[in-house]
Amino acid sequence: MDTLRLDSVIINEHLVVTAYRQTKEAFPLPLTFHSSTKFELAERWSRTVPEMLMGLPGVFVQKTTHGAGSPIIRGLTGQQTLLMVDGIRINNATFRSGPNQYLNTIDPSWVQKLEYMPGSGSSEYGSDAISGVLNVITADPQMTSYFKVAPEVNVRYTSKGMEKSAQAAINLSSQKWALRIGSSFRDFGDLVGGASVGRQSPSGYNQKAGEAKLNVALRSDLRFVAAWQYLQQDTVPLYYRVALENFEYYQFAPQARQLLYGKLQYSTRKKWLKSLQFIVSQQDCRETRLSARRNQLKRLEEKDRIITNGFQLQALTTVSNRWKMTSGVESYYDKVLSKQVETELNSNSSLEKRGLYPDKSQMESWAFFNTHTIDIKRFQVSGGWRYNLFKLQVQEEQLGLTTIKPNALVGNIGASVRLFNQLRLFGNVGTAFRSPNIDDLGTLGIVGQRYELPNYQLQPEKSRNMELGMKWKSKSASAQLSAYQILLNGLIGRVLSGDSIAGYPVYLKENIASAIVKGGDLQAEVQLNSSWVLKGNIGYTFGENTITKEPLRRIPPLYGRAELQYKFSKGLVRLEGLAAKAQTRLAKADQEDLRIGKEGTPKWSVLNLGYVQYLGQFTYCFEFHNLLDRTYKTHGSGVYAPGRSLWIQLSFQLK
Repeated sequence: MDTLRLDSVIINEHLVVTAYRQTKEAFPLPLTFHSSTKFELAERWSRTVPEMLMGLPGVFVQKTTHGAGSPIIRGLTGQQTLLMVDGIRINNATFRSGPNQYLNTIDPSWVQKLEYMPGSGSSEYGSDAISGVLNVITADPQMTSYFKVAPEVNVRYTSKGMEKSAQAAINLSSQKWALRIGSSFRDFGDLVGGASVGRQSPSGYNQKAGEAKLNVALRSDLRFVAAWQYLQQDTVPLYYRVALENFEYYQFAPQARQLLYGKLQYSTRKKWLKSLQFIVSQQDCRETRLSARRNQLKRLEEKDRIITNGFQLQALTTVSNRWKMTSGVESYYDKVLSKQVETELNSNSSLEKRGLYPDKSQMESWAFFNTHTIDIKRFQVSGGWRYNLFKLQVQEEQLGLTTIKPNALVGNIGASVRLFNQLRLFGNVGTAFRSPNIDDLGTLGIVGQRYELPNYQLQPEKSRNMELGMKWKSKSASAQLSAYQILLNGLIGRVLSGDSIAGYPVYLKENIASAIVKGGDLQAEVQLNSSWVLKGNIGYTFGENTITKEPLRRIPPLYGRAELQYKFSKGLVRLEGLAAKAQTRLAKADQEDLRIGKEGTPKWSVLNLGYVQYLGQFTYCFEFHNLLDRTYKTHGSGVYAPGRSLWIQLSFQLK
C-alpha cells in the first residue's frame, strides 16, 4: 500500500505518460487530462475496472449487465472511444458501435494507474480515439538493492452475497530484476437493487484471473519487460435480456482475454535519441454467447475469437532543451474466427452456420506518427500528426472476397499559457477518425429481414475536436474547467439500395450521418485544513444528429460527484455523494431500447460512507454503500445498481 497522503490536492499534480507517449507534468499540458493512482483508486475499493471510473471527472459509465461496463467519454462510447492496457490497444476488429463489456476483462488488482484524455489522442494512438483515450497502466515490479520477497493478499466481501473474492500476488526483486506473479478469483452474486427492486436474477457470475510481469535491467541503459495477463468470466448473464425480452437465458459462457507482450527500452544521453522503445504483443479474445428464447426448443451458440498481433517502435528525440519530439511506427493485425451452432433441443441435433462475422476475416493497420512539445517561457505548445493505412478483408460464401483499404491523416495542435504561477489557460484543436472495422463489414448476407452488402468505398468516420479550458492550483486548492465541441462527419449507417437478393431488400452501408457533441466539465479540490478535504466534479453533454435533427444516442444526463474526506495518521473517513439528473432527451432508438424506454432514465442520487484503516502491513476497508437504499441505474444500463449494502476488504502487503 502506498504511503498515506495528507496533501490531497492532486489535480494536475501527477506525472503522466499517455498524453504524448513520454513522461510529462500534467499541469502545463494544453489539454484536459485525468489521472488516478492506485492509492486514489484504493480509497474507493471499486469491484471492477469500469466501476473505478464511476464518478471520476469527464466519464460516465453505462452497465448493460453486471459483468460489463462501458465508459462514455464526452457522449461517445464503443467504437469511438479507444481503450488501452499498458499502451496496447484493447479495441479490435469487432468492437461494436454501442456499449461493450471489454473494459471489464481487466482485473482491478492489476491496476497501478488510470490515465484518460477526453477529446484527444487520435494523432498519438490512431483509430477510435474520437472521444478520447483511456489507458489502464498495470503494476510494474520494482528492483531493490537486495533480494526481497513481498507477498500480498486481498479478500473482499459484499453483503447479501453480492461478492466474495480473493487475490494474492508475490513480488520478487533484486538489483537486476523484479518479478510479480498474481492470481484472483471473484464470485459475484446476483445484484440486489435498492428499495423495491430486490434481487436481479440472473446477474451474478464467476471470474478468475492471472498475471505475471518481469522487469530486467539488461544493462544500465537497456531494460526488458515481459508481461502476461489472463482473465476469464464464466456464465455472465445479460439480465435485461431475461427480464425485458423473450429469452429463457442469454449469457457469455465464457468470455476470456489473454495478453502477452514484450517491451525493450533503450535510453541514451544523446539529444537526437533520448530513448528507443520496441513493443511486440499478442492479444487473444474469446467470446461464446449462449441463448435460448422462451417457448422455442432451440439453443443458439455463437463463438467469436479475435487474435491480434501488434508491434510498436517509437523514438524520443530532444531537439533542444525546450523541444521534445516523439516519432514512431506501429502495426496491428486482427484475425477473426466466427461460427454459430444451432441445436434442436428435442432431437439434440445441431447445425453449424455462418457466425456473427465471416469466418477468417482480417484487419490490418499501419501507422506513422510524429508529435512535438515545446516549452517557451510561459507557454507550452504541442502538436502532431498521424497517417494510418488499413486493409480489411472478409470472405463471404455468396459474395466472395471483399477488400477495402481506407486511410486517414489526422493532426492536432494546442497551447497553454501561464498567466501567473497558479493559473493556466489552454486550448487545442485537432482531427480524429475511426476506420471501418469487421463489425461494420461483417454483417454480410441475410440479417433479420434484410440483406446487407459491403461498400467498397466505405471511408473512416471523422471528427473535428475543439477545446478551451483553465487550470488553477495553489497549496490548498486546485481546479480544472473545460468546454468542448466535437463535430462528427461520415458516421456509418445503412441505406436501402432498391435491389433485392433471394427476396430480401438490399441495404448498403454508407457514410451518411453527421453529429455535434458539446459540453463542459468542472473538477475542484479544496484542502480545508490538515485533515479535511472537499473535492468534486460535474459534467454536462449535449449531442445531436445534425441530419435528422434528433438527439444523439446514449447521451448521458448532467451528472456529478462530491466527496468530503477526513484523514488522520492511520487512515481516512469519506462521505461520497453521486447524482444525475433525469435524461428525457432521447433519440428514437433510445425510446425503442427496452433498457431506456420512452420515459427515459429518472434522476437519482446516492450516498456512500467509507472507512480505511492502515495498521502496519494490514489495511481494513469498509464502505456502507447506498446509505438511503435508493433505486437507480445509470442512463442506458440494463441492470439496477446495488441497494444498501456493506462492502468489506481486508489486505495484507509485506513492504
